[in-house]
Amino acid sequence: MLTAMVLPPILEEVFVRGYVRGRLAISFGAASAVVLSAIIFGLSHGHFYSDNPVVHLIGASSVFAAAVWGWMVWR
Repeated sequence: MLTAMVLPPILEEVFVRGYVRGRLAISFGAASAVVLSAIIFGLSHGHFYSDNPVVHLIGASSVFAAAVWGWMVWR
């Protein structure tokens, strides 16, 4: 249970913040990479397929949070 709760978020952070943001920064610049990686992060969690507005709000807040954390890592 610990590996199911701890390992995926760590690997996700390494992949999204490290690899994806780094590769996007090479092509689009650092600020655009933060925004694009936040969108990729939000879409990867599947909030887009529901018709419930609360689920969309949660998805939007996860993209916003990912952008804030990405900006903090970048700074």
